[in-house]
Amino acid sequence: MKNNIYMLIQGNGVYSVCHTKGLTKQEADEMRKRHSELFPSLDYSVQRQDEENEPRHYNENACDGWEDIYNYD
Repeated sequence: MKNNIYMLIQGNGVYSVCHTKGLTKQEADEMRKRHSELFPSLDYSVQRQDEENEPRHYNENACDGWEDIYNYD
């Protein structure tokens, strides 16, 4: 099956990061053109997105609020 999902890559000459995922080819090309005009100091390119999703890693011992640290029961 052919992969028809694309992503917009943003770079600055030293490193690059994924700006937006899950785009059609047309959406990615339009976004690349618009961002290139708005931010000429940055480099934008379009790449195919792998169909496999990256696994999410969760820290089971993380706290995200006071209720995780103090027991108010």
